[in-house]
Amino acid sequence: HSGSWVDGSFTTWIGDPAKNRAWDLLTQARQVMANHPEATEENNPEAWEALYAAEGSDWFWWFGE
Repeated sequence: HSGSWVDGSFTTWIGDPAKNRAWDLLTQARQVMANHPEATEENNPEAWEALYAAEGSDWFWWFGE
């Protein structure tokens, strides 16, 4: 089934204003990186790894309500 193993919903990751804002900021960060040819994953692996970590579900699990 979809959603969290705790309650079967997506509220672990979305819905709370702080979580939604964080997703908006991550989207902006990804767009900035994607729009700069020199910011490829090959040239900047640490930056992309940090972005992937921030997009991970565990971070959102503890953020917000």
